[in-house]
Amino acid sequence: MKKTYKNSAPPNGVVFLNYKTAKTQLPDPQTLPTLVKQEVMDALTKSDENPRYFVEAIDYPVKGTGGIYTERFFESFLDRMKVHPFGGNKLLNHPYPEKNDFYTVGGKIEKSGSGESGTVYFKIYVPSMGYETTNSGLIRDLDAKNVHFSLVTLPEFEMKLNEKTKEMERYFIRSIGNERNDAVPFEGGAMAQVVNSKDHDYEQARSLIEHGQIDYKSKSEGDEIIRNGQVTYSTLRRLAASADSRTPELTELVSLADKQRNRSKTMDREEALKFIAGLFMNGLIHMKEIAEAIGPKAVAFLRNEQDEENAEFANSVRKRLPGDNPIDELDKLINTRAENEKFLVQNAVRAQVGGEKIKNAKGEEVDNPAHAYAMKMCNGKTGGDLRNALEALKKDQVMQTLLAAQADHQSEFNRIEGGGSAQSNAAEPAVMEV
Repeated sequence: MKKTYKNSAPPNGVVFLNYKTAKTQLPDPQTLPTLVKQEVMDALTKSDENPRYFVEAIDYPVKGTGGIYTERFFESFLDRMKVHPFGGNKLLNHPYPEKNDFYTVGGKIEKSGSGESGTVYFKIYVPSMGYETTNSGLIRDLDAKNVHFSLVTLPEFEMKLNEKTKEMERYFIRSIGNERNDAVPFEGGAMAQVVNSKDHDYEQARSLIEHGQIDYKSKSEGDEIIRNGQVTYSTLRRLAASADSRTPELTELVSLADKQRNRSKTMDREEALKFIAGLFMNGLIHMKEIAEAIGPKAVAFLRNEQDEENAEFANSVRKRLPGDNPIDELDKLINTRAENEKFLVQNAVRAQVGGEKIKNAKGEEVDNPAHAYAMKMCNGKTGGDLRNALEALKKDQVMQTLLAAQADHQSEFNRIEGGGSAQSNAAEPAVMEV
């Protein structure tokens, strides 16, 4: 079942990139690859005797709603066309639920020599008939280059520090859903026009906000941020919340204005905790920055109960170990204990079954298999476990066989080949040769 959205609102996390054509000379649409599957393209163009294609271009990296769109993002965005064509609405906004009048079906990236910048081209198919009405008016405006477009995406992003502003910024690196490409008014909603608008002197607005020149009370319906030497907070908030004008610069100014107002009022404990938690969850502040602001006492701030227990245990161990390097002393103790335990096992085994070597009837030293077997069964055991293992060896069938072989004068241990008296030879078992 197709997902719909209540109250004509876009899904959470969706952002928009409104832009104008970046290039004066655009490539022929037929030179751009179609990325959607052939069967999908056949279904879209079915019964369309005269398929029309158009091209839009955008230079990157570029600022959009809430962040900066990177080459990695556009690579991912184009790759998503292999999953589905990107529908578009011709009503010059972003209505929900979607009613697709045209489709973005292909494109390519041309990289510049810098490595992380370039231009992305989109191939847009506009059928003669839209979702409900004819597309003749839209095609006419497109031929006249009187329409711009706005990308829609649910993105993944990374947070990076802007060295100039010292603020954290979002860099979009991947598209993971909700991809669209809707029509927007020519320049009126195109972000490149808003960002470069002379009405928004961001540096002047920043300076006024930093010096406390903010009008928090006036309710303005216009789009002028600065009036009578003050930044109008209501206008700032409204523009920053609008999908057609929202930019990182506006969001940053709102954040600065909010900080100025928060400095002028006293927060209670709960408000302060919520404020800090909000900054942390939105990636605007990190634990390292909180610790640096607290100073030397940050260690106590960051510790939990388990940390305290671990520290207490470590201190108690350190007090019991001599020398300046307790870790080395601890290693020595562990190694010494291991050697002692090995020595105790060897002695106990030797007392019960003999040493590692025994002499055979020829007087030669050979390995004692009973000793080797007993060490295998007792190795690593101490105390009661060692005693139990030694006691079990007394009844062990393998051990009894090995010990019996040592006591048997006819065994490999005690027999001298070709030697002995005639009587002893007579006692040897008969051997059948075959």
